[in-house]
Amino acid sequence: QDRFTDGMNEHGLAVSSLQLDASQYAKKEEAAFTLVDLMRYLLGKTKTVDEAIAFMKENKFYTQAFAELSGSVAKTHYAITEATGRSVVVEFVKGEVNVYENKVGVMTNDPTFDEQLKNWSKYDVKKFNEEDFQAFDYSPEGRFCRMAAFNATQVKVPTDQEAVNRAWSMLNTVDIPKGILYWRFINDSPQFTSYAVVDDLKNRVYYFRSYDNYDIRKVDLSKIDFATVKRKSASLFGTANYQEIKFN
Repeated sequence: QDRFTDGMNEHGLAVSSLQLDASQYAKKEEAAFTLVDLMRYLLGKTKTVDEAIAFMKENKFYTQAFAELSGSVAKTHYAITEATGRSVVVEFVKGEVNVYENKVGVMTNDPTFDEQLKNWSKYDVKKFNEEDFQAFDYSPEGRFCRMAAFNATQVKVPTDQEAVNRAWSMLNTVDIPKGILYWRFINDSPQFTSYAVVDDLKNRVYYFRSYDNYDIRKVDLSKIDFATVKRKSASLFGTANYQEIKFN
């Protein structure tokens, strides 16, 4: 069964899920859907942030253990963004479905989104400048504040393509190489950025790259006839095929 952690649909709705250890879900016998179903339904059945929120509030979900997590259960929260620019973070915590308007445009891992905002509120972005820009570490809190700082101080981008380029430039700064971060509560393997994506919601283009192939690839959803297209899947990962510059 396919498992989705990130995606965009033909309506320009993007959904991303990331680890949040504080997440709590319903018991299996009380829930109609798994977390795997949740991502599939959000991308397949909803068109807007409001529709996505309604689906998540009207239904119950249960989690399960995955071999990829060394037998640990999946615990995630969700960033949901639509083509209008509205973005929210949704978390399942203490029996509640908490929805936060994502004005800073960032979500990472633990802690919960409200705690991340408290941490970010300690900084005065007016004091950030080209001579003394604030440095942040690679922890989820550090990555959250770094990206929020980039968003708060960004210059105007005149074209959609320049916006995509700037997004990739920002993501480069939070790329996690193997060996600098570990999630010992799951296993002793080093954490790393296995893939990265940029969503162009206005033009319905989904860009991605992977750890083993830094060539940026894209799927242009505006060119797909979803009424007739057949299902197709391909591995996100593979062998790098970098362009060679030849001199003879």
